Amino acid sequence: MGPGRRLTNVYGHRRGDGTAAFDEDVPLDIAVTVDYEDSHGRQYRDSYALTSQTLMNETTTSPSNTDEKGIQRRLVQALEAIARGVANR
Repeated sequence: MGPGRRLTNVYGHRRGDGTAAFDEDVPLDIAVTVDYEDSHGRQYRDSYALTSQTLMNETTTSPSNTDEKGIQRRLVQALEAIARGVANR
């Protein structure tokens, strides 16, 4: 999983024995496939096997500069990094 990504578990909880339990009728393990193409028409396919156990061990991190100015600064930095990446292609 790439930097800056966050897993959030909104459906599940742990039973007393440590096993996963869900409030909704969702599968414990699923596969996701994403098909897409770039601006040159090249096609790509990525598949991901996802398991509820990852969500059950949820942890999060957040930057210390989460005030409005800090968030704006982080957004500008992210856009600048994207622009550099696009320019190098």
